Amino acid sequence: MPDDPIDATRLALRLRAVAAALDDLPAHASRFARWRARRDAALKDQAQRQPAHRRGVTRRVWPLRPGRPPGWRPAGRHAHPVHDVLNIVHDLAFWAMERTDTS
Repeated sequence: MPDDPIDATRLALRLRAVAAALDDLPAHASRFARWRARRDAALKDQAQRQPAHRRGVTRRVWPLRPGRPPGWRPAGRHAHPVHDVLNIVHDLAFWAMERTDTS
């Protein structure tokens, strides 16, 4: 709302994106599987060719963007609980991508 003490527009947009992804989970799961298959094929092809020095297209090998989450602030400098929520959601995304222990 306009009279809120902090603008939570970015957080609201992020939550809407999560809700939209959860509403269409099969489509996003198949999109992720296609991305993973393309990545694995490219890595296999690159390993077979063993280029000495590669320039050109940089491809992602991890589905999450590198770096800190949007709106990140160092510990102790959080101006509002929204920053805590953003950091927790970012940590959960990385936790969900960890390989499971099968031992």
